[in-house]
Amino acid sequence: MSLSTLRRVSRLRRLVEGARQARERAARRADASLLAREAPPLREWMVRTTPGLKDPVHLAPLIEQLERVAKGETIELCVSVPPRHGKTTTIVHWIVWLLEQRPDMRVLYCSFGARMAVKQTRAMRTMARKRLIPLGEVQTASEWTTAGGGAVKACGITGPPTGDGFDLIIVDDPHRSRKSAESPLERDTVNTGYRDDIYTRQLPRGTSHVIVHTRWHEDDLIGVMTRQGEDNPRPFKLINLPAISESGEALAPALWPIERLRSIEDRLGPYAWASLYQGSPRPKGGALFGPAMWASDAPTEATYSGGVDLARTAKSRSDHQAAVMLAKDPLGVYYVVDIEWARELITDRRTDYGDHELGFARRLHSMQRRWHGAPFRWYTGGGESSIADLLASHGTFPAYLRQVKATEDKWGRAQPFAAAWNSGKVRVLRSLRHAEELVNQLSRFTGLDGDSDDLVDAIVAAFDEAARSTVLEHSTEHGPPTGLKPAADARARARGRGTGMYT
Repeated sequence: MSLSTLRRVSRLRRLVEGARQARERAARRADASLLAREAPPLREWMVRTTPGLKDPVHLAPLIEQLERVAKGETIELCVSVPPRHGKTTTIVHWIVWLLEQRPDMRVLYCSFGARMAVKQTRAMRTMARKRLIPLGEVQTASEWTTAGGGAVKACGITGPPTGDGFDLIIVDDPHRSRKSAESPLERDTVNTGYRDDIYTRQLPRGTSHVIVHTRWHEDDLIGVMTRQGEDNPRPFKLINLPAISESGEALAPALWPIERLRSIEDRLGPYAWASLYQGSPRPKGGALFGPAMWASDAPTEATYSGGVDLARTAKSRSDHQAAVMLAKDPLGVYYVVDIEWARELITDRRTDYGDHELGFARRLHSMQRRWHGAPFRWYTGGGESSIADLLASHGTFPAYLRQVKATEDKWGRAQPFAAAWNSGKVRVLRSLRHAEELVNQLSRFTGLDGDSDDLVDAIVAAFDEAARSTVLEHSTEHGPPTGLKPAADARARARGRGTGMYT
């Protein structure tokens, strides 16, 4: 591009920017009522403003309530929407749509963290400029103003601005994750922060409140604010939009067909599905696993993966040691083909009386050899690497475990396996020793402390390891799936790592 062309482009840019600044200076001298514009209904406005955006007809019950604010009404509303169904996109458009009609409106937008809130308020400002809404003098990362005296502020759920009042307060996704929502301490921090610090940012003329998020827990923010009690005598109105209705219809079939939703349901399991997609969180303590499906024979062609749950000490007896081996056939059906369960030490020990106590290492070693060196997964809380090293370095009966740090509790980890079990994709060989004990533990499993769940932990670990082996099987980087390796190759590879574990 020539120098003269660059100068002309630069001059045009200065003229455009100067015209924009002149419009905003004139707007700041004008009354907010003179800057207000009429706008079509929100759904129509959204489609016009963002080309390619589909009409959010599935959110019509939510949009109907949101449109009341533009008429000067005050609402207190909680909305439960499944993931990736357009809730945040709708809220972002709605705020700009409101400011176009009421440019003096003051809005507070909160999310689980200030960074996420700032990201969305920046999107609002970009959209406001596109709609030629005159902006004010304040244009920072966490706040922008309109020429009509309005403002949009961003904050995290635990860091609201002090001293300011707002016409509208939106809380969008206050809980960061399942782990956060399952933590009583973090959940209480969110709920208390909203009620004590955010809800109080009222204006005398009235403040509307909208809380919208995917459900996680019965005591998440929506659960607390919609439940009537002594500390909440006037609960918020609740709109719950389940992904699949009671009649079996998808909420947004154009976005998420029913077949795709059913596939997600199978993967998540009943607990996560009920909360995230149906907006009806279930409390822990209920039955998670349905009746068992039995089989007479193992598949002739399969890949194998194991899981273990070991007592956290190698020197004394405590809980049972448990190991489970799964075989996955080419159709994706899992078979429980081997179970070891015993109250034993991890390694052999000679007692003071001269008796020889056999350790569980013998059972692990034999099981791994029987099933072609199949990998064992062990979920640990950290600090158990010495036990894995002890097993890997055993002179006579080595066994090789792949330790995985547990990042969620047993209940959460069990959800994918529960989905497979309840959908009939897991079979138990009836002839197995301890098969009845495995089924009994599954039927009693509630995720609460104190339950006997050694075999549940082991089979969940085996199932998760099978999922990892499937990924490796389809990866050109890692070669054949680990479960198809001969036992000697698996042991040699583990020794080569220097840690006694698969990686």
